[in-house]
Amino acid sequence: MPKARKNTYRISFVIDGVQRDLFVHTQAEKNSVKLHIKKLISSKRTGTPCLESEEWAAKLPRNSNVKGFLIRWGLLNASNMGKTIGDLQAVFMARDVEVNTLKGYTGAFNNL
Repeated sequence: MPKARKNTYRISFVIDGVQRDLFVHTQAEKNSVKLHIKKLISSKRTGTPCLESEEWAAKLPRNSNVKGFLIRWGLLNASNMGKTIGDLQAVFMARDVEVNTLKGYTGAFNNL
């Protein structure tokens, strides 16, 4: 991605069929943000939670332009910050899957 302004890097994403741009300050930040936002976009599209990226977003400062971007475009619900394993278990157990898959989920969550 081209450098947009001095000490600023632009990252473009397509969210709900519309291109959205986000600006960050370093190349390292750009790479990290891009990776997590792509995971969150995929998570939104499939309906499967991406706990790693949601935890990453929860650790961002409240006044961060990245956190504001995520909330503004529906990639992060401000009230869902800090999910627990129990929350994730409820989402997985509510999915319409076969009985053996539910047994697998139960075993995995019991091991956690």
